[in-house]
Amino acid sequence: MHIDPHELIVEGPGDDGEDERLGSSREPPVFAPKRGLKERHIGVMAISGMLGTGIFLASGRALADAGPAGALLGYVVMGLVTIAVALTAAEMSALCPATGGFIAHAQKFVDPALGAAIGWNFAYALAIVQAVEITAASLLGRSLVAGLACIILF
Repeated sequence: MHIDPHELIVEGPGDDGEDERLGSSREPPVFAPKRGLKERHIGVMAISGMLGTGIFLASGRALADAGPAGALLGYVVMGLVTIAVALTAAEMSALCPATGGFIAHAQKFVDPALGAAIGWNFAYALAIVQAVEITAASLLGRSLVAGLACIILF
């Protein structure tokens, strides 16, 4: 079934009850996002955001250096630190919700210059992470299939 977007009938703000075509509306219609995420969706997104290629690449080195008990202890300690940071950020967001997250909180509670520095540092980190993730995916692919690393990079 083909739907022509120009044939959609919408009611925009300020309409007098008459239907208008999408292209002839004076004001654009307001589309609100549907809030349909359930707890399991949020949980899976959180887990997938935490698990990266590092758990597959670095866990072997941690096991070789510290052994199974030392690696488990290291993961538990760093997990507790990560949970403490996440809960602190969640508490700050609940206390003072702001667009911009931790950057806005640093600007408001410490200094605007610190917020700007954190924002630029975060942008730089995101740019670097992309290159690191591509390299890690190449290394992981090379260990799974011979010759795959060249295909991923080029």
